[in-house]
Amino acid sequence: MCYLLIIEVIGVSGFIVAQVTGGVGRVGRLSCLGGGRPRRATASMARSEGSIARTGVRSSCRSGFNYVSWLVGTLEVLVILRSLHVSATAETAVVIEALGTGVRFATFFVPASLGTLEGAYAAAFTAFGWAASDGLAFSLVRRGRQAVWIGIGLAVLGAMGAWRSGARESSGESREVIEAKPVRAD
Repeated sequence: MCYLLIIEVIGVSGFIVAQVTGGVGRVGRLSCLGGGRPRRATASMARSEGSIARTGVRSSCRSGFNYVSWLVGTLEVLVILRSLHVSATAETAVVIEALGTGVRFATFFVPASLGTLEGAYAAAFTAFGWAASDGLAFSLVRRGRQAVWIGIGLAVLGAMGAWRSGARESSGESREVIEAKPVRAD
């Protein structure tokens, strides 16, 4: 797990360094040595690099909020473990959250990391000396939390849509229905 975390940190750090120092433009110029349209491609990449370099403060702020979000996720792990009557420390919660982050990072191509995350949690709980069923229960509680927030979001969107259509009807606005005319291909 430690190796996966190290690889993730190196990969993300390399990406940030390449973006901030203009590595993309250098790669673009190198790829144009064989021919092609170097000026247009390089100019476009230079513009995007300039905008990334100018947003250093905003990028630091985003990184800070991401870190705080991760810490809140670690607190959530600790609360769920305590509610499942699993004796866990804050350090263990950090390790479990890091494992989940690493698995989601490594299995980005699996929709919602379905199955892979549950297996990783079951294996991690077994490694900590707890029951694998506790790991599965932990995973199901987190999936349940996700489902609740998705349901709340959909309810809010539905209420907003109903409110907008009600406001439109009370103001006398109506939607015009435009019929599509078939286009003949000659």
